[in-house]
Amino acid sequence: MNKEIFAALEIADHEIRVIVCEFHNFKLNVLKVERVETGGVSHVTVVNEDAVKSSIQKAIENASRLLGAEIKRVILVVPSYHMGRYAKRVIVNTQSGVVTKEDIQSALKTARYIDIPSDSEIVQIIPTRYIANGYPSKRIPLNEKSDTLGVEVEIFTADKEMVYQHVSLVEEAGYKVIDLCLDSYALASETSLFGQAVGGKYILLLRMERQNTTLSLLANGKLVNSTLVDTGYGEMIGALNEAYGLPFDICNRLLLYNFEIGKKDLGTSPIYYWTVSGIPYTVSEKDVYEKAMPILQRYVDKLKDISKDIFATENVSCVISGEGSDIQNIGQYLTEQFGVDTQVYTPETLGIRNGALATLVGSVYSYYDQRFYLTDIYSSIDYPDYLADQLPKTEEKKRDEDTLSNRLKKVFAKN
Repeated sequence: MNKEIFAALEIADHEIRVIVCEFHNFKLNVLKVERVETGGVSHVTVVNEDAVKSSIQKAIENASRLLGAEIKRVILVVPSYHMGRYAKRVIVNTQSGVVTKEDIQSALKTARYIDIPSDSEIVQIIPTRYIANGYPSKRIPLNEKSDTLGVEVEIFTADKEMVYQHVSLVEEAGYKVIDLCLDSYALASETSLFGQAVGGKYILLLRMERQNTTLSLLANGKLVNSTLVDTGYGEMIGALNEAYGLPFDICNRLLLYNFEIGKKDLGTSPIYYWTVSGIPYTVSEKDVYEKAMPILQRYVDKLKDISKDIFATENVSCVISGEGSDIQNIGQYLTEQFGVDTQVYTPETLGIRNGALATLVGSVYSYYDQRFYLTDIYSSIDYPDYLADQLPKTEEKKRDEDTLSNRLKKVFAKN
């Protein structure tokens, strides 16, 4: 059996998100999920580093405690802020006349030598096609005889200052970053959209978060571009907070669970009750709708204006994810507003059936796929320590099973 455990972390615009996944016989299982609120982020810029580092530590420590092992390394998801995309072909001589992992790594290292803007940093280098003996293929030609190896790659960059800040915060919190992944690429991987955006079909991937919205265009099986819009569904939360003075987490729950777009018969009975200085207050489903709907319309109008050239193209569809994709009937509403088929993507994996977590699991898949051409894939935990910790629990479980009552149950079960 083959078991590998990876943790992925994202500094989102209002919280730290961590998932811990296990690949068991190449199948992914989610072991732990942690979401810790932080007030130290404004859009993609960290404005309070101490607050963010504290939240990172709390999230990972919680996950480590529940896992029963210390998480030391993470895959870091970074925003597609000022994303750049470059295509390059690299040809290297094979070391022994046979294609090895080392030859692929040599090609990927060579690919890093590319002219990019001084304010950008390379985040990912993705091999898309290999050429051995003059034959191009998406299949990795390991162990094939060839004097040269050609590798076609896509190189993704993001804002250098933002990337360095996010990486530094994780490292200063006490953890090592084993890989970087753009949120747009991770989400496209998780939603399996690369294989759908082919044959002249375009897909607009819309990630709705509280402070930000990421618009990513996929075509020809590739991530073509990503644009970060500094507005999100959180403006509706802000309207509820301003109107009723309720905490943001309560306003968020009221919006996600009691705001149903397009509903005709809005309830006027109280759905939330609280008191201030002994004075009772209530809010109804109708109250939430009337506060949120005008802001949602303005938000969508802005997205329509930004994306009008894409929507004018034939054979376009839209996929929504992110925390805001949990708003009820948002897919149907955006289909009507955008004039193109729009679907909501929710991860199917147990433990992460939430749009806010789709990007994290996509980053784990992206990192795990590199095992085909990297010599070392680093786990997020140290296995000797993990196994030493698990062994006493296993022995204790065996002792519990070896009681007289349990032995009698087994006898009766056989009879």
